[in-house]
Parts: sequence; structure tokens; C-alpha cells
Amino acid sequence: MFSSFWPYTLGMRRNMLLTSQQILLPEWQSALNLFQKHPLTQQLAERLQSNQPVSCTGLVGSSRILLALACRDHHNLPVVWLTPSSESAERLTQDLRATVHEAKHITHFPEQDESQEAILDPARLAILDQLEKNQHNLIITSIRAMLQTTLSPDELKRGRFEIHVGESVDRDTVVEMLSAEGYSRTGMVERRAEFSLRGGILDVFPVTGDPVRIEFFGDDVESIRIFDRDSQRSLLQVPKVEILPAKETERQGKRLCDFLPRGTLVVLEEPSQLRLNAMEWTHEGWGGQWGDVLGLLAAFQPLYYSSWTNPSWDTIARPDHTIEYQSQAQIGFSDRVEGLLKHLPKVKTPVLLVSLQASRLKELIQEHGLNAQVVHGSLSEGFRLDDTLEIFSDREITGAVRRRRPTEKAERGSLIRLQELEPHNLVVHLQHGIGRYLGVKSLVVQGNARDFLHLEYAKGDGVFVPVEQFDLVQRYNGIDSELARLSRVGSGEWTKARAKVKEDAEKMAQELIKLYAERQTSRSNPYPPDTPWQVEMEEAFPWTETEDQLRVISEVKDDLERPRPMDRLVCGDVGYGKTEVALRAAFKAAVEGRQVAVLVPTTVLAHQHYQTFCERLAAFPVKIDMLSRFRSAKEQKATLAKLKEGEVDIVVGTHRILSKDVVFQQLGLLIIDEEHRFGVRQKERIKEMKANVDVLAMTATPIPRTLNMALMGIRDMSVIETPPEDRVPIKTYLFESHPDVIKGAITREMAREGQVFFIHNRIEGIERLAADIRRLVPSARVAVGHGQMDEDGLEKLLMEFLNGEHDVLVSTTIVESGVDIPNVNTILINNAHHFGLAQLYQLRGRVGRSSRQGYCYLLYPPQRELQDEALKRLETIRDFTHLGAGYQIALRDLEIRGAGDILGREQSGSIAAVGFDLYCQMLNEAVLALRGQKPEKPVQEETPVVVEIPVPASLPEEYIADSAQKVALYKKIAAVRNFQDLEEVRAELVDRFGPPPPNGQYLLQLMEIRLRARAIEVPSVRIKEGKLHLLAPFLRKLTMKEKQHLWQETGWKCMEENMTMIFGSLFGVAAGPPVYPPAEEMLSKVLLILRYLERCRTA
Repeated sequence: MFSSFWPYTLGMRRNMLLTSQQILLPEWQSALNLFQKHPLTQQLAERLQSNQPVSCTGLVGSSRILLALACRDHHNLPVVWLTPSSESAERLTQDLRATVHEAKHITHFPEQDESQEAILDPARLAILDQLEKNQHNLIITSIRAMLQTTLSPDELKRGRFEIHVGESVDRDTVVEMLSAEGYSRTGMVERRAEFSLRGGILDVFPVTGDPVRIEFFGDDVESIRIFDRDSQRSLLQVPKVEILPAKETERQGKRLCDFLPRGTLVVLEEPSQLRLNAMEWTHEGWGGQWGDVLGLLAAFQPLYYSSWTNPSWDTIARPDHTIEYQSQAQIGFSDRVEGLLKHLPKVKTPVLLVSLQASRLKELIQEHGLNAQVVHGSLSEGFRLDDTLEIFSDREITGAVRRRRPTEKAERGSLIRLQELEPHNLVVHLQHGIGRYLGVKSLVVQGNARDFLHLEYAKGDGVFVPVEQFDLVQRYNGIDSELARLSRVGSGEWTKARAKVKEDAEKMAQELIKLYAERQTSRSNPYPPDTPWQVEMEEAFPWTETEDQLRVISEVKDDLERPRPMDRLVCGDVGYGKTEVALRAAFKAAVEGRQVAVLVPTTVLAHQHYQTFCERLAAFPVKIDMLSRFRSAKEQKATLAKLKEGEVDIVVGTHRILSKDVVFQQLGLLIIDEEHRFGVRQKERIKEMKANVDVLAMTATPIPRTLNMALMGIRDMSVIETPPEDRVPIKTYLFESHPDVIKGAITREMAREGQVFFIHNRIEGIERLAADIRRLVPSARVAVGHGQMDEDGLEKLLMEFLNGEHDVLVSTTIVESGVDIPNVNTILINNAHHFGLAQLYQLRGRVGRSSRQGYCYLLYPPQRELQDEALKRLETIRDFTHLGAGYQIALRDLEIRGAGDILGREQSGSIAAVGFDLYCQMLNEAVLALRGQKPEKPVQEETPVVVEIPVPASLPEEYIADSAQKVALYKKIAAVRNFQDLEEVRAELVDRFGPPPPNGQYLLQLMEIRLRARAIEVPSVRIKEGKLHLLAPFLRKLTMKEKQHLWQETGWKCMEENMTMIFGSLFGVAAGPPVYPPAEEMLSKVLLILRYLERCRTA
């Protein structure tokens, strides 16, 4: 009956779903076939076919995926699997996605983010849209996600509209529709549900899909282009765009179930837990009783599921029939892969091994003549289904626990904001020094309005910088920008400061060059290219590498395969993938029989690295050990003996590794984590160990690109700047400090078995605060840590916290860096107004690194009036919830700290004197000069070209309304150095804002005049009193014939005196007051003259 039933139901599908054979990996199809042939599954199919209530029990852990796939195969309508929690839903989704060719075949309907309630979640909206279009699939969701209200099917239909290239659409109507459907109008589109209208160009970032640029000619849609939100430049043309509503226009109490067709199969996982959890969400707008939930699901076919063998069904509608499976969770092997290989011969049922190291396991299975299928993938845990099937996951095989990765990408702003100046920012003018930017000011010069940067200097002096000199101005970044002193205009102090810094930079460059020369003379044995084992190990990496990570891995391998020792520094924040880079390098060395030492500054980090290395390399014959104070003397002695005999391939440890009694048989690679955190004596010992040994150093202190350029080729440096795309943003709240807030945050985290950091940066009073927390939350295990504790005691405390022996750690900023505890996902920062922006960012970064949502509470004293600056700082960090532009701005302070670590503290004064960017530029020039390379001529030393032509040249407000964007574009225009740059700027303006108005065209023509004048060494182009003056000290005199030619072409007579060409008759001979020709005519004639002079010069 079973075999005839399943094909029958599949045949009834109405082009809705692909069959399991089409979507499943072959190994999983075999497992599903075994499950479908099971007598109990046949009974289940019969009950479902006849629409009889039924429950299913006894399928533990990951075994529920077989039930979900069987239900999907059976039902010709959507199948919705309802879980008690979002964690359970995501775990099931990831397990199911391990079984299919493409993740899109398994749909997860997530919970609406509380912080984004005004905007519909893109993932939720996309699923609702597919359901409304009758394109359904297997949907996994939590009880809360199902109970959360959303827009109605009618609202979705009414709010959806498409725009096609070539059609005629009233632009104003489109703008009205966008506003009505919840889209926000902005100056520049950065995030979903935003739009921007600039003349005939409409930028829209739909709730689903890519940001698009729609260009109109009148009401005709000329083109639709996807654009990049970071560069704001167009990428490719598309024929149409579909725009869905961005918000719930009215809360009509509609939910996911309102989009499901009658007869949908709904699997209720652990109904008793569903009921309890549903009670917690009464504020989601439903009745609050379990009966109400069942009422919402009344139109659907239920299937009750529990992993327990004898669950209590008292809280739900008792099913008439229960299908009782017998399954068990797999238990891990103490000796990992060896244990599995010993166990498999005893297994009589079919076996499936699900591993990220599938290739290596296949080799081992074949070598030992065992019978088991192996498939590449990741499962949360293995299971055994009576005598039908056994499945093992990496959890049992290698001890690796799958880390859940969020399924959606985090939203962020555009990185183009990094180039923007805001009023009151400190700036460096390369000729006048450190000033304060006050804004863009329009002044009338020779009867024409022009834009200028208004800068304020010491004693209230002001400087107005014309558009063409904007490239002389850069944002000031110093060790402490708040303490920077404004320069005095015309005093000479800026010139002296620059000269002193140039001298320091040259000394620094000499030291770096000497270091580089010493490295070049060293020799080492190069490593061969990657082995098959290396490839297999890397393929087992559970996440997708970022482009930065792949580039850095390639750079490290290139170093190892060269005949000189590697000395590379890898920079990147915690969680950016540095450990994986080090792990791959260590494995490459170990496979070649060379030993690896991994040196870390703390015992906590040693423990974490040791666990990571053991998990990732469990399938390979690599021996890993650890040396730290927390290992007994006997254990340390055994490890030392093994190192000396070459029986340990990789050793992870603290500065214990640097002791004289540590002897390696053949040390090939030294990996150093946070090198700057070691003392002077330890660094000397590291230098001794470095001789003819490859060295890979890592730091979580970010290093800026400018400094990286300055040191390139001297100390090899790799920067991982890209955060993982799908890192979950941390929810950040700004509150007055109140016992209820503190108690609520701690109890919420403890309820999900998490831990809490409470930051209080004053040692006096810290014990009293801990006692208050113990009174507020009596069940919490509270510990106290601070920098005045002895090192052993502090490390012991952190290890206890890492092992879950404390719930709350009340501490000073000792957790600011180097402590990565995945179970800590809530941080409270007391007196947050006393912290700097970068420090707040780094503290907040201690949470939100695991599978769970991270929370940060910024607390300030009640009834305290905060200074504007402190309040702005707290609001900034609160609003920088998402990674991207905000993150990058906060990072600048950290970069400057990092400069001190890399260059040495003695350079801090130089950085403070002229600003970080200018210092890096000067260091780069000094290094290039010492290496015999010609540095690019600095902007301030280029031949200045003065262009004074009375035409209105600017980017008017009606063309670019956002002043910050306008300043960034002015700087880009002023930085033009060749005709290609000029065309790039012109193309960007046309792409982003449409064809420039006349004033914008004139501005670009003035830049072309400057370029052409510089090319023929004409330092001055001025029009005054009706004449054009070209200062031409390096040009030969023109012949009468050449002058005659120019007169005929322009109507302007040419004469020469004192190395200056003077063209008259610009006013013409008409009666009345003198009037210059139209701006376009005048600029065209000046360009014509300069082009002709260029030809004469080369003739």
C-alpha cells in the first residue's frame, strides 16, 4: 500500500514542488527511502491520506528531518513545521539544508526583529509573496513567528507593483506609492525601504532584492540599473523591478496562517512546549489562550510530534492514534575517528556519515574495508532509528559542535559615508595645518556664486578653500582628536611641525629598511604546494570564506612556498577568520613533518585555540597538545618530552612555550597571537626562536590601509577588513540605570542559559555593585574581576567563567579585548557616558559572537544631565547597531591605537602633530625614497595652477541636496590628476544624479583647463578686465601665423609680454556696458587655446 500511495500523491502535485529525487543529495535519498519503507511510516501515510488526527513520537534530535522530508513528499499543499523556539526552527532548517542540493528548497520563516518593526522583514515578506503567488515549499517556523502579525494578503496584493523599462509611468505617482507603502525618502539610498529622487533619477532599495536606479525621460522609463550601495555606482541593467510594501499599513491581526491554503499540513513540534511558549507572547496581539492558537490552525491538517516516547498530551487536543518510533541520539567516541572506525564493523544496519571532512572519511572507510555511505554536510547530531538506519555527524566523529550561523545578512549603511565631512570635524589643510570644518559657504566672486569650504583656525581666523583646492583638505585623525590644538594661520608653526614629522618618518623608514634587508638574506626550506589532505581539510571549513580571508590564506601559503622565512602579520577583528588562516598554515607545516608552536598571551585563549585545532583536525593523524600553567607539572613534563622526540606536531600555549626547557625536534612555524601583548624579555626570546623559522603573527587591533601601504614589502602584512556578511547585529539600548533594567537584562539572559558581562570601570565600589546584583537576582552566580588581581587569579576566574561556573562577571574593562566567550550574549556598561566611542564599540563586540542574539545596555545615572557630546557618543553607538559605515567610523580610533602597537609608541607624537593620514603618507614617501623608488609627488608639492575665470561653477543644491555628499564629490573633483580621472567623475555624476546642470558642466570644464595648463606648464590662467592672461614661462613665443590662427578661431587677439600671453577683445565691440561672452563659449575658447598650445609645444 505504501509503495503505491507515495507515487500517487506525487503525481497529484500541481507544478508546485520538485520531488525529493530532484532536490535531495543521493545519499539522503537512500536514507529517506529506508524511512519511507518503515512500517510505521506507512501507517503514518495512511492516516494523513485519510485526514485522521495523528501524532508521532520517539524521533529524537536530527531524526525529525526524515519525518519532515516524508511529509513534504506526501502532501500536495504546503507543509508548515511549527517549533517552540526560533533556535529549534533554525537548527531544523540547517539540518534539512544539509540534505538538499540547494538551500532554497527549505524555507525558514523567521521572527520579526523587534528593533525593525516599522519595516517588514525581507525574508518574511519574500515567503508571504511566494505563498500568495502559490509558490510554496516546506516552511519551518517558530510559534512566535507564526503568532506575530503582518500585513494581509490584500495589502500585499495592493502594495505590490512592477516597473518595466520602456513603459510610461507617472514619476510623481511612483513616489507617492513608495511613501504610502512605507518607504522613506533620503538624500542617498543605503538601506532597504529607502528611496531618493534626484531630477529624473529614482533610487529605490526594495524590501526584497537589490537596490535599483530607475532613470526617467519625462514619464518614460529609460533604464533600470542595479547599483552598489557602497560606491553608489551602477552595476548592470535589468528589464524590470518588483517592489513590495515595506510596512504593515494597518495591523489587521493577519498572520502566516492567513496566507496558507486550507488543508495545509501543520506539524506541531512538542505541543506542550508550544503551549507554554505561546503563553509568553500574549503581547503579540492574539487572545493568549492555547485554544486561540488551535483556532488559528483549525483550517489545517495537524500532525502532533514529540521526541519523547510517552509525552503528555493533556494540554492539547488528544490525537486518536499515535505512531511510536524508536530512535536514539548517537553518543560521541572518546577517541574520535579511531573510535568510529572500531565501532562500524559492529553495526548491522545501513550507516550514513555526515561530515565536513567527508573526503578524508571516505579514504579511511576504504582503507579499513568498511561499509558506510559518506556525504559532505553538517548535522547538529547523529541518531539511530531502531534497526533501520544509523547516522553519525561531526559531533560524534570529530567532536566539532556546529555553530549556528544566522540565515539572513545584516543590514548596514553605505561605506561611501566614510569619505564624508561633517560640520565641526577637525581637518588638516596641507598648507595651513589643523583647523575645524564649519561647512560649505557660497560666496560671490567676480559676480559669480562659487562654493567654498569654510575652515576655522586658532584665534577665530577663517580660511575659505575654493572647490578646486578641496583635495588639500583631509579629515584629522590623531591619537586623541579631542585634544588637538588648532593651528595659527601664517605663524610658521605648521611648517615646523611638518618638517619635524618628516625627519621622524625618515628615521623610522631607515629602521624598517634595515629590518627588511636582514630578512632578505635569510633562507629556509620552502613547502611544497597543497597536498590532497590540505584540500580536504579546507573543504571541511563550515562557513563560506570572505574574499579578504581567501586572499590572506593565499598570501600566507605563497610565503611558505618561498625559500625565505615568512614574517607576516595578519590583522583583523575577532571573528573575522584569523584563526582559520593560522590553522591552515599550521596544518600545511604539520603535514610536512615540521612542528608548529602557537603562542597566545592568556590561558583562556590557549584553551580556546586548543579546542578549535583539535576539532578541525580530528580526522587527520596530527598530534596536538597544550602547554600552560593550568596543566599539571606531570602533564607538562610529558608534553616537553614528546616535543623533543617529535611526537607532538602542534603545541598551543602561553609564554610557557618561551621557557628554555622547551626544545623542539624540528620547529617549522611559529604562530603568535597578539604579539604586542608580550613583554620585552618575552619578545627577545621570540626573536631568538624566529631565526630561520616561519612566523605568522596575528592581531585583533585593526591596521589601516594607509599604514599597510607604507610598510608593504618591509613587514609583510595582510588585513582582513571584511566582517562575515551574515553576522547578527547586536541590539543596543540606552537606559537610565535602574534596578528593574539590570534585573530584567540578567534574568532574560539566564533564562536562555547564557552569561552576562557587567562593566564597571572603577575598582572601588565594584564589590558593592556585585552584592547589589546578587540581591537583585538571587539565583545568579556573580563573580568579580579587575586588573589589580594577580595574573593567576584573574586567568583562573576567566577560565571558570568560560566553563560556565559563573552567570555574571562584574569587571573593569579587562574584557575589552582578547576575551571571546561565545555563551556571553548580554553586556551592561555602567556609566557608559565615561567611555569613548571606540571603547564602547570594542566592549559591545564582546557579545553577539555565537548563535544567539546579542544585547548591549548602555547605562547612565538617573536624573543626570548628560553633556551633548557624551549623549551624542552614546546615541551614535546605539544607532550603529549594524555593521558597515558606523562600524568603520568607530574603528578609526582603534586603527590609531594599532599604529602605536605596530610602529612603536615613540611615533605617537608625530601622529598627533599632523594627523594620522598625513603621517602615513609621509612615511610612505620616506620608505620609497630610501628604496630608490620615486614617490608620487605630494599634492602640496605639485605645480600649482591658478584658474580664475568668471563663470558660475558649482554643484547646485537642486542637483545634489545632501551637503556631505556634495563635499565628498568636490574633493573627488579636486583630486583629479588626469583626463581618465575626470571622465570617471563625470560618469559618476551622470550615473548617480543625471547630466550635470550648466554650473556643474562649467566646474568640470574648469578642471579640464587646469589639467591642460599643468600639462604644458602654464601656472596661471586668469580672465580679468576683459582679457585672458596665460602665464607661460616655459613656452616658446608664438609665430605671427600661429597668433593669426588663434584669432580666427576665437576672435581674441593675442599679444605677448613678460612671459605672458594676453588675449584681448573678450568684451567684443558692442555698445553698452562691457559683458563677457556666455560661460560655455568662454570656456570652450580657453580650452581651444590650451589644446592648440599643446600641439605647438610637441610639434
